Amino acid sequence: MNNRQIKDDFWKDLLGAILNKIDKAQAKDTFYLAMALGKGRINPAIINSDLYYTLYLNVTRHCLADEFDLYQISQLSMFMTSPAASEYVPDVFWTETLEACIRSAMANYKQYEGKINKEVYLDDLLRTLVSFGIRQTGTQTFVDAVEQFLSAELSELTPKMCENALFFFSRSGSG
Repeated sequence: MNNRQIKDDFWKDLLGAILNKIDKAQAKDTFYLAMALGKGRINPAIINSDLYYTLYLNVTRHCLADEFDLYQISQLSMFMTSPAASEYVPDVFWTETLEACIRSAMANYKQYEGKINKEVYLDDLLRTLVSFGIRQTGTQTFVDAVEQFLSAELSELTPKMCENALFFFSRSGSG
């Protein structure tokens, strides 16, 4: 692994250049930027808060355009709950954007059930739901829809998936 230290001034200049062009970034660029920021190799003190908020806006735009797969959504949702990004991401990211993505993912699961790897798909879905639990958000109608969906798939869930489901249900919705 490369443990070489990069000077803060370089990071500031690089992140400034990214911020100036992020509105034109494609979905994959947005995803990779979020993953790079999530690695913790950049001193958080030099990251402009505008970058996190703009990244949130870009992620939302690409999510609603259905440009991310479920794995990417799971990774991005966890990044958005990170201490560095969380304060710049409003709850509507979960209650509007991610709820729509998960509802779509559940419909896709049913549509392509015989053609997808169920374990991988359900694992990515449940990892995304963990972010709802961390954030302690999610509308009750959404939680009810997830409960109905997962009730039909209980035999497919691994112990870790069950743990993630319990975490989601214990911390999301209104009851």
